Amino acid sequence: MNAPDQRERKVAKIKNMSVALDYDFQERLKSIASSKGISVSSLIRDTLDKYLMAEANTVKIVLNIPKDIVAESNKLDLWLNQKCRALVSHFKS
Repeated sequence: MNAPDQRERKVAKIKNMSVALDYDFQERLKSIASSKGISVSSLIRDTLDKYLMAEANTVKIVLNIPKDIVAESNKLDLWLNQKCRALVSHFKS
């Protein structure tokens, strides 16, 4: 009898969990998952894994960069510098 492959072993460890989310949030998850070609469950697992498995000695920071400045390097540079100064100020206190 063949040993189960790695994917089968991983799937066997998965347990269901219920989470209450409002309709708009559910729709956002569906849209993002669809654009990535993955299931909503996979998106949630991947996102949580990245969040929870980050190194313990790091500070997690998420920057939501406005789409209208991403393509303009001068605006992006200014925006990022402002955010960095704000972060430095925050961690000083």
